[in-house]
Amino acid sequence: MIDVTKVWPPSPDAPSTTVMLIQMARGGVVFDEALARKIGENLLESHYGTEELGRQRPLLVMDKGDHWRVEGSWNRDQKIPGPGAFFLSIQKSDGRVIDLGRWFIPPPPPDSPPPIEPRSA
Repeated sequence: MIDVTKVWPPSPDAPSTTVMLIQMARGGVVFDEALARKIGENLLESHYGTEELGRQRPLLVMDKGDHWRVEGSWNRDQKIPGPGAFFLSIQKSDGRVIDLGRWFIPPPPPDSPPPIEPRSA
């Protein structure tokens, strides 16, 4: 027997039945590539500005099973030291952002001095 006092009233954090059914029918809150791209564009612009959004376009979206991976196009080949491609991972089921940022490409190391030659005895 279910103890109604333990499940009623429902927690304010519990998703409604309607929301859960929609998630199951569509494949989650973030259910397709286009929506993941829009979220990526909005977050990129909000965190890094309109100019950076323009530089990172087109955004690439990859289906990783339970989440979407959104990546920018700027400096993907990592040939230019400094800020690189934008990245974002979004859970399909509930829209949570798993990670967000930009890669940083370090400058090449300075030329190192020649190795010390051992002395002969």
